[in-house]
Amino acid sequence: MPQNFDAIIIGAGVMGTSIAFHLTERGLKPLLLERKQVGYGATGSSSGLVRMHYDLEVESHLAWVSFQYFRNWHERVGGECGFTRTGFLHIEPEKHAVQLRSNVEMQKRLGIPTEVIGGADVK
Repeated sequence: MPQNFDAIIIGAGVMGTSIAFHLTERGLKPLLLERKQVGYGATGSSSGLVRMHYDLEVESHLAWVSFQYFRNWHERVGGECGFTRTGFLHIEPEKHAVQLRSNVEMQKRLGIPTEVIGGADVK
């Protein structure tokens, strides 16, 4: 029995499953192919962190949007994904202070809760 699909996605890691999810949300019919099991390859070996500290604004924005998916997974996708909010500490030498403060201000403009702290504040 032949079947028709709107898209064929090779690889059921984080990217492939995300693409399949979003295509389905838009009413399309994707076929998701994986050689072994879902999340087996690079995704299964990754640290699984969602961080917002990037140099480029577009990357920080995409990370912030992704973070909202994980925070609201149950409402958005259904079920649980095992997400635990842990926070993120990015350490820079003093010589990068101006660039770091500029980066933090960009993140704040995007609505990302972030701040610069000193070494004495790290616990």
